Amino acid sequence: MRVPRVAYLPDSFHEVNGVAHTSRNFVAYAERHGLPFLCVRAGARENASEQAGELRTLELGRSRSSVRMEKDLEFDTLFWRHASAIRRELEQFRPDVIHITGPSELGIFGAYFAWELGVPLAASWHTNVHEYAARRMGWLTRHLSESKAAATEGWVENGALWATSQFYKLAKVLFAPNDELCRMLKRTTGRPCHLMQRGVDTELFSPAHRTRDENDKTVVLGYVGRLSIEKNVALLARVERELAAMGVTDVRFLIVGHGSEETALRDELTQADFAGVLRGANSENQVEVSKPGNPSSANVGVSGI
Repeated sequence: MRVPRVAYLPDSFHEVNGVAHTSRNFVAYAERHGLPFLCVRAGARENASEQAGELRTLELGRSRSSVRMEKDLEFDTLFWRHASAIRRELEQFRPDVIHITGPSELGIFGAYFAWELGVPLAASWHTNVHEYAARRMGWLTRHLSESKAAATEGWVENGALWATSQFYKLAKVLFAPNDELCRMLKRTTGRPCHLMQRGVDTELFSPAHRTRDENDKTVVLGYVGRLSIEKNVALLARVERELAAMGVTDVRFLIVGHGSEETALRDELTQADFAGVLRGANSENQVEVSKPGNPSSANVGVSGI
């Protein structure tokens, strides 16, 4: 069976999030195995096209009209100006399948060119957009009664799920990281869905890298990820309060990542170290202690995010 030629148009690539991390691993895998793979992505370089063996990349810059969606994620309202460059790259590459990761600028282009060129479209689900949309209604629902707030958030979540499902219906086949999401997608889109499970690099993330003193009895609770409302990071402060109420006080939180909720976490957590964003096996940042009286600062190396 001939190896399929895959054109991949992800929502993000250089940012610090799950889609970007998955995307970089896809590209690295294709490069290691010499697979025919085209990655069209947004980035700092304007119309930068490269080829290394069977791997091709096209990086397209975002304009100043981009709308900020998250600390390091934007949606460019003028991205359509890249249409001819994307079409030219796809026509030269001649993909057997086009793979998108969501309704971003690249996702919309991928769906359009799959239709225009008559190429099957595959879509993977990475973000519960409907739940995020509901949780981000706090600026409005905090002014409503509890029942009205719940009803409003439910309406937003259902509406966002319907809209997102309509977009995913454009694909012939879907992928999701767990069975629950696959069942939801099958129900809402009528399309087949297959598992695309995440993995952990057990060489990078290994107890062999532990540097703590074996006599240190402090319980360290770690969080690695985006510090945003949809990740429910406020739960960390609740965990700390409930542990204290149970008499468990020898606990410290280690927070790796950044996002809009970082300030609130710094205010609410009394025993927490904030390491910021760490990349790679040799990444060592000076941990910032959130409050006086916390355990002293230490160099913390975290392998990949």
